[in-house]
Amino acid sequence: MKRGKIKNRMGKSLYVWIRSFLLTLILISGVLIILTNWMVNSFSDEIRKLNHRLTANIQTGIDIRLNDIDNFMAQFPLNSDNLYLAGIHSIEESDVEKMIRMSTKLNEYKLSNTFIQDIYIYYPKLDYMIGDQGYFPARQYYILTHDQDDSQYKKWSKELISGQNSEYYFQEDEQGEVQLYYRKWLPYNDSGDKNAVLTLSINKEEVERILKSDKYAKGNSLNAIVGENGTIYTCSGNEDEQSWIEEALHNQEQNLNIETKQYSGAIQQSEFYQLKYVTLYDRKQMLENSFFVRNIAYLALTICMILGSILFWILGRRNNRPIRNILDKLYVRADGNSGDEYAMIQSGIDTILANDQKSQKKLQEQRNVMEGMFLHSLLSSEERNNSAIFAAMQRFHLQFEYSLFQVLVLRSKIGFSKDETQTTIDRIINCVQAEKKEIYAIATEFKGDIVILLHMEMETGESDREVLPRKILKSVGEVQSGIRLYAGGTYDSMSNIILSYQQARLLMESVNESKQQIVWFTENSEVPKEEEKPEFGVMAEYEMAMLEGNYESAQKQVDRLFNQYIGNDRHVFTARSKKYAVINSLIEAIYRMPELGEKKEEYITQLQNARDNQTLLEVIHGIFLILIEMQRKRQKTRKEGCAQQAKEYIEQHYEDPMIGLYSISEWLGISNTYLSTSFKKQYGVGIIQYINQLRIEKAKRMILNTEYSMKEVAFRVGFTSDMTFIRVFKQFENMTPGKYKKDGTRT
Repeated sequence: MKRGKIKNRMGKSLYVWIRSFLLTLILISGVLIILTNWMVNSFSDEIRKLNHRLTANIQTGIDIRLNDIDNFMAQFPLNSDNLYLAGIHSIEESDVEKMIRMSTKLNEYKLSNTFIQDIYIYYPKLDYMIGDQGYFPARQYYILTHDQDDSQYKKWSKELISGQNSEYYFQEDEQGEVQLYYRKWLPYNDSGDKNAVLTLSINKEEVERILKSDKYAKGNSLNAIVGENGTIYTCSGNEDEQSWIEEALHNQEQNLNIETKQYSGAIQQSEFYQLKYVTLYDRKQMLENSFFVRNIAYLALTICMILGSILFWILGRRNNRPIRNILDKLYVRADGNSGDEYAMIQSGIDTILANDQKSQKKLQEQRNVMEGMFLHSLLSSEERNNSAIFAAMQRFHLQFEYSLFQVLVLRSKIGFSKDETQTTIDRIINCVQAEKKEIYAIATEFKGDIVILLHMEMETGESDREVLPRKILKSVGEVQSGIRLYAGGTYDSMSNIILSYQQARLLMESVNESKQQIVWFTENSEVPKEEEKPEFGVMAEYEMAMLEGNYESAQKQVDRLFNQYIGNDRHVFTARSKKYAVINSLIEAIYRMPELGEKKEEYITQLQNARDNQTLLEVIHGIFLILIEMQRKRQKTRKEGCAQQAKEYIEQHYEDPMIGLYSISEWLGISNTYLSTSFKKQYGVGIIQYINQLRIEKAKRMILNTEYSMKEVAFRVGFTSDMTFIRVFKQFENMTPGKYKKDGTRT
C-alpha cells in the first residue's frame, strides 16, 4: 500500500516536471519571437530617427541660407542709392555713380553668398535693370544674361512684375528645369506704388550639394526639396523612384514620419518658407539583413524545439528512477501531502495586494495629516491674503483646483478625545470621498472642535451642499452622540476661508441653546464685527490695496486716513510726510495706467496745486474714480479672452511653482470663479489639471533626452518636491517616472 502511494506521487511529480518543461519551452519560444520582431522594429525606428535627423539637418542648412537672403532683402529697401533710383521718373535723371555702386553692392553680395545664382533690380517706370552683371536697359540686360536670345523677353518681363507679394516661387527656365526665385516688391511713396522689384535666383547646384551631403545617399535613398504645391525642385540619390515623393506627400497628412512596406522616410516643413524637405529610404533593402536574421532565428528555434523534445524523451526514459526520486523529495512534504505550486503563487499575489493596500492607506493618512496641518496653520494665523495662502499651500504641497470654499465646524458638548478626533476626521474624509463628486474635504482639530474645509466645483448645486453636511453628521454620529454641526457661508475666494470659519463660530455663540443638529449661516445671520483698527493699520491696508491694484478698497480708506492718520497728527512735518506717502502711492498708480496718456501730468499737477486737505481729498477721490473706471474697462477687455491669455501665461510660466488658479486670476485682474469657468468651458479641463498636464509633458521629454535626476526634473518643470512630481506623474501616465525612463531607454 505504501509503495503504491509513493509510485503515484512519483508519477505526479514526473507529470509536473514535464508540464513545467513544456511551459518553459513555450515561454522561451515566445520570448525569442518577441525579441526578433523587436529587433526588426528597433531597426525600423532607428531608420526613422535617422531620416528625421537627416531631414532636420538638410532643413537647417538650407533654411539658414534662405533666411540670410531674406534678411538682406529686408534691409535693402533702406539703401540710399536704391531710394534715389526708385524715385526718379526717367533714366536721363539718373546718376551713373549711384548705378555703379548699386551694381557693385549686388555683385559683392552674390560673391559672398554662394546660394545666389543671379540678382538684379528691375525699375518698371524706367524700364531699366541693375544687377550683378551691370546696369542696362531691361531688354539688353536680358539678352546679356540669356546667351544673346531675346525670344522669351516679353514673357519674362511680364512674369517678373506679375507677382503681388514678396515671396519664394518656382518657375521653369528655357531648358524646362524648375528654378527657385525670390521676388520682393519695394513701394517707396505714400500712395503705395511699387517702383522696383528685387529678384534673385537660387543656385541649384549649391542646394544639390547640401542634399548630397547625406553619406548614405546611395541607390537606396532619395533626398528632395518640394514646393508647397508638390513641385519637385531638386532631388538626389535614387531619382528613378520620384513617384515615392508624390505618394508620401499624398499620404502624409499631419505625420512627419512616413512608413510603408516599400519605403520609410521623413517630411519636414520649412520654418520660414513654403518648402518641404523629404528624405526616403528603401525599407526592404535597409532591413534585408534584419529579415534574414529573423528567419534564421525562427528556423533555429524550430530545430532546437524538435531536438530538445527528442533528447528530453530519451533522457527521461533512461533516467526515470533518479529523476523520480529527486522530484519526490521536492514535492512530498514532511506531513505526507504533495505540494501545490499554484496555491503558493496565489498566496504570494494576495500578500502583494495586501501590502499595496496598506501602503496606499498609509500614504493617504500622511496626506490627510499634511492637509490638516495646513488648515490648522491657516486658522491660527487668520490669514486673508490670497498670495500668502497660496504660498502656504506650496509649502504643504497642496493644490486647490476648484473655486468654492465653505467651512463646517463640529462641536461636542463633552469634547473629543484624541482617539475620537482621529476617528471622526477619517470618517469625514471617507464620507466626502464616497460622494464621487467634485468636492474635496480637509479636516483638523482646532480649539477643541473639528473644523472641515470643503473645496467644491462651481457647478456644485445647493442640494449637494445641503445633503453633504447631513451625511457627515450621520457618519460621525456612530463615534459620539450629541454632536452639532455649524456651517459658514460659501465663497469663491481663499481669502474668505477665515470669514466662513468666523461665521460658523458666530453661530456656535449665538444659537448655543438651539436643538437643531445642523445650523446654517444665512444672510440674516449677524456677521462678525471687525475690531477698530489702529491708525497705522489703516495706512497698511491702504498701501496693500494700492500694491494689489484694488483701487475701490483703497478709496474707501482715504477718508479715514485724512481724518485719523493725517488729521490727528499735530506735528506739521510728520503730517505732511504722511500726506505725501498717500499721494505718492496714487502717483505710482497713475503712471501704471497707460490708458491715461497725456492726462497723467494734468492729474499730478492737480495733486500738487491742492492747497488744503479738503481740496486735496476731492482731487484724490476724482482720480480714484477715473482709475476705477479704467480698471473696469481693462478687466472687461481681459475677460473676453481670459482663457486664451491664461493658457499662454501658463505655457510661459509653467516652471514657476507658485503658478495656479489664484495667481493667474490675480494677474489677469478677474475673479478666479470666472476664470475657472471660462477656462474649463473652452478647453475642457481645469487650470490646475492643464498646468500638471503641461508639466508632465515637459518632464517626459527631459527624462528621455537629458541626464537630470528625478529631483532636478521635478524642480525644472515647477514641482516643489520630487514626491509631488512622482504622484502627479503616476496619475497621468499610470507609471512612475523611473519606469517611464526605463521603457523609453529600451525602445
